Amino acid sequence: VRGFSVERHYLSTVRPIMSLLSLKVHILEAESIDFLSSDTDKYCEVYVAKRIDQKNATKEFFEIHKNSNKPTWNRDQDITFHGITAEQHQNDLYFGLKLRLFEERKKEKKKIGRAFIKIHTIPKDQLNPPHWFPLVEVDGKPTGQIKLRLYLLSSHLSAEPSIKTKSSPKEPPVIYPKFSETEKEKHHKERIILQDLKDYLGLKSGEISLKFRTFPPILGWQGSLFVTVISCKDLAPLDNFGSSDPYVILKINNVHIKSQTIKSNLNPKFNFTAQFIIEPTFDVHSCLLDVQVWDYDVASHDDLIGCTQISLGEFPPEEEHELTLNIYKTQEPVVERLTDTSAAKRLKQEGYLPKYPVVLVPGLASSVLVVEEGNDFWRKERIWLSVSKLGIAKWDHFLGYKQGNVMKPEDVSELKAQKKSQFLTQNSWLEHMSLCPDTCYSDPEGIRVRSLKGVDAVTYLADEGLVKGSSYVMGPLVENLKAFGYTDDNLAAMPYDWRIPLHYLQERDEYFTEVEKTIEKLRKSQGLPVVILAHSMGNRVMQYFLNVMKSKPNGQEWIDTNIHTMISVGAPWLGAPKMLRTILSGERMGLDLFLSKPESIKLVRTLGSLPCLFPLGLKYHHPSTMTYVAAEDSPVPEPKIKVKDATYVPLSIPTILNFSGAGTQLHVYQNFYVENKHFGGQTDAECILNAPPLKRLYVIYGIN
Repeated sequence: VRGFSVERHYLSTVRPIMSLLSLKVHILEAESIDFLSSDTDKYCEVYVAKRIDQKNATKEFFEIHKNSNKPTWNRDQDITFHGITAEQHQNDLYFGLKLRLFEERKKEKKKIGRAFIKIHTIPKDQLNPPHWFPLVEVDGKPTGQIKLRLYLLSSHLSAEPSIKTKSSPKEPPVIYPKFSETEKEKHHKERIILQDLKDYLGLKSGEISLKFRTFPPILGWQGSLFVTVISCKDLAPLDNFGSSDPYVILKINNVHIKSQTIKSNLNPKFNFTAQFIIEPTFDVHSCLLDVQVWDYDVASHDDLIGCTQISLGEFPPEEEHELTLNIYKTQEPVVERLTDTSAAKRLKQEGYLPKYPVVLVPGLASSVLVVEEGNDFWRKERIWLSVSKLGIAKWDHFLGYKQGNVMKPEDVSELKAQKKSQFLTQNSWLEHMSLCPDTCYSDPEGIRVRSLKGVDAVTYLADEGLVKGSSYVMGPLVENLKAFGYTDDNLAAMPYDWRIPLHYLQERDEYFTEVEKTIEKLRKSQGLPVVILAHSMGNRVMQYFLNVMKSKPNGQEWIDTNIHTMISVGAPWLGAPKMLRTILSGERMGLDLFLSKPESIKLVRTLGSLPCLFPLGLKYHHPSTMTYVAAEDSPVPEPKIKVKDATYVPLSIPTILNFSGAGTQLHVYQNFYVENKHFGGQTDAECILNAPPLKRLYVIYGIN
């Protein structure tokens, strides 16, 4: 019969007087998603050795615990391993505590899982809080967890350890990182706004009930997340016969776990439990659990029924939380496919390596903007894009009235009282995002908004967890480049304030000087010219930059020396008709729930960047006829043109801009673009219609 032993084990055969360590191990309790039943015996084997060395391991058993699915052990019992050297503690990454949990019934014995805790991760000479360590199978699949209290103490072989269990100081509490109340409120508000947006768009496709517990990592030790999918309700039928074959995918940090499939059921009961291991380097604060419900198809690709997300940092650890959430038919799976890096990894495995350094240039509304001056509560935070700041005016509507809102009535009144100082109206977001309407390039008084610097400014516009994935810009591209082997040494991005005129990027921000320096630095450090990859308006920005460089002494030589290739994705070389429509009628950029049409018109008419994308080069470089307006709406009666059964009047850009009240944009168009020698110039020498002065230019277009 196995039993608890108090024998002291010495791991070293030599006995000099030297600084050695003792490891005291308490096993407190265990749980598993893989136990055979509750009427079996559970026991542990404990080793201290190298990870792969069991022959020379010092082994001990912990007592059998009978008849429980959550066995607990006596807190006064421990095993102490002596003779651990400082070298093993500090430098031997493969030396540690190995533990195996077994289950036994009659003659049937089953290994539930094992844990390995590296000695160097255990702080020395301090009382460490107990921690739940994940248990895994040989292949790394998690099977449960075991709660240990570990003490690593300094001692000499000639003396017994000074610590005894019964006289030990009081056990320290486990202290996990927590969301501040401001962060909780921000995430809660963001979730409500996003849910309302999806409800508004009619995207709800069912409900899912689940419960979960989080055990965050501490002290360099792994943690765990347990999720039980209970059931789904009122799922959308996707099969031809009015039903679905649903299954659930849970995803966290690129790890997927899939449930069983339930055939022909719109209200399936799963009772499926999954365990995720949370690495010490993973920030639980920003951790999102993706929940996706899919319909299984035999003859074609599986279809998404709906999905949702849970921000784990909002919920207290170690407690069980049960939620019923709406699921929505959204575009997240498209984002997931875009961020698949398997192709990049495969190329890397086949021996391909990064060669030319890469510079990324984003398009219109594709650089993150941050508040440098303005609302004190927003300073140094993103305003483009921030759902919580954009939807602040809708907050009153949600407070205390929205189903699922956890706020109490007294909290609602208190929050409303704070509104004047902390929670501003939606007009504040417009004031921060807009430029002075008289100039279309200068900041409003007391406000300064600028572009974020670096690659992070072009990956995802939002940093708010629940909407981050949907705000991807160059995020999927960057993730693939990094998976392929690119690093900060050979990958750079040149975000910019996409609201201001091109010439003002240099005048105010010295943007083109920074572009020149960045390209030169990459070329010199890597020994090769760069590849510029630009998207949408970013191509116009780079074209303007190249025109500026070419006009300098030895400018073409600089271009040929420093730039190998430019890859242009969706380049508006002849402008974009949408830009004219945007200034005339407004553009809400998918934010219809938050921006009214008049507000969107007010915003876009302050942006001096938009005229650089006006349509060019049809019959003349700046043709007089650009728009056709219904005759009854036209400010001038003639000439009339019959198109099918309707009559239109052709209008020039100046006429339509003046008529619509956008005269400042006309001024910007004429003075900053038509008469700009690097953009327009004389009609017979309009340089913006010439191809960029490069040896290699690849142009890519696509739809959907």
